[in-house]
Amino acid sequence: MFFWATASPFTQPDAEQKPRRERPVKVTTEELDTRELLIKVELDKERLEKAMQKAAKRISRKMVIPGFRKGKAPYSAVVRYVGKKLIFEEAADELSRQILREIVQDLDIHPLGPASIEKVQEDPPMLVYKIPLQPLVDLGDYRSIRIEPEEIGEDELDGEVEAILRKIQMEQGVWKSVERPAQYDDLLVVDLQLNLKGKKFHQKGKNLYLDRDLELIPGLHDELVGLSAGEKKEFTLQGPPNDPSSKVDVSVVVHEVKELELPSIDDELAQSVGDYESLDELKQAIRERLRAELEEKANERFLKKALDALIAGATIKFPPILLKERVEEELERIEKNLKRRGLSLERYLELKDITYDEFRKELEANVKDELKLALVLREFIRQEGIEASPEEVEQAIKKLREEEKEGLSPEELKKRIREALLISKAFDRLRSIAKGELEDKEAETSTPENEGDEAEEKQRAGGEE
Repeated sequence: MFFWATASPFTQPDAEQKPRRERPVKVTTEELDTRELLIKVELDKERLEKAMQKAAKRISRKMVIPGFRKGKAPYSAVVRYVGKKLIFEEAADELSRQILREIVQDLDIHPLGPASIEKVQEDPPMLVYKIPLQPLVDLGDYRSIRIEPEEIGEDELDGEVEAILRKIQMEQGVWKSVERPAQYDDLLVVDLQLNLKGKKFHQKGKNLYLDRDLELIPGLHDELVGLSAGEKKEFTLQGPPNDPSSKVDVSVVVHEVKELELPSIDDELAQSVGDYESLDELKQAIRERLRAELEEKANERFLKKALDALIAGATIKFPPILLKERVEEELERIEKNLKRRGLSLERYLELKDITYDEFRKELEANVKDELKLALVLREFIRQEGIEASPEEVEQAIKKLREEEKEGLSPEELKKRIREALLISKAFDRLRSIAKGELEDKEAETSTPENEGDEAEEKQRAGGEE
């Protein structure tokens, strides 16, 4: 598309009209896939020459032109002294800002950020701008999103309840001495001495639980199984996982072997762990808590699937500068957090064993996903007409007054609360859409077109009787 950026030649400016521009410029626009507007401006030669005359005047005020006082050198003298190229660059710099203001006004553009000048050409005179536009989001047919809700299986609940009861039983157990050889899941009281590469480590009266999976040194517990109180054993093991080529000399004296005496899972156990009259009451309480936790996790997974479907069905366009700014903001936040922990970004990358390029690439991917989600949610909230009333905001603020101590101003706190409420409502609405509940509710509340007419006819009939 193109247009002539000038007032109509058939109208005379009056007191209320803006003054006419010097000369028209031909403007051609092209919207790029990157959500940027490329603008080509063909300048009128007369307007450019006038701008160059002004530029030469400005240059003559700043520089001493031989044979002339400052600001008094004619155009031809300035051209001979500094060259036409410098004058053109000075003129183009001033003219580009002036013309950009005209274009933004005439095209009614609402840019996301400042324009960049991509090209300045003298012959034929031309300026090329690139303007980042506001993000564009098309949600598509999001009302057709459907996700099958997860069901909480009773068998799953039964297994979880039994696992928690066994854990309570273990916690209420008592370690008691036994006169028999040690076996797995026993607790030994030992004097333990290790010799690794000439360095000796000695612990007396150490409690050592014979776990099948977790060992200080691989093979240690196998050597201790079968020992009884009062026995001593010396042996050599392969070194720890971080130094497998080394050898460890071990000396152990067993003072005591203990086994865990477990209480019965009954009413008495239930009464010992809380305000429960019976085991059934404890089981019911555990079951209800587990169900609530499992339902919450299922709801989170459901919402994630719905959000993924919402994003997948949407067309999202935003200029590269928006992603770049968000990445820089996130990078600054990360560096501040690291600084509070006494770390630099360089040291953090060393500890993570990744390069800056790898870190930056991962950061950009995460920020891009977050940006897409934020843009989609904003458009979803707009299309669904979701609002947070002042009363809801004030009520939420009362619950979060302690945040004011963190330096948040009342207005900033109110803004954050409003955003949180809108997002929460958007999540609830999206869940309803994905479950198909919204259509059911709308069908229930909708009234057939002839329903009102029938009611009026019945009322009239009753009156006539």
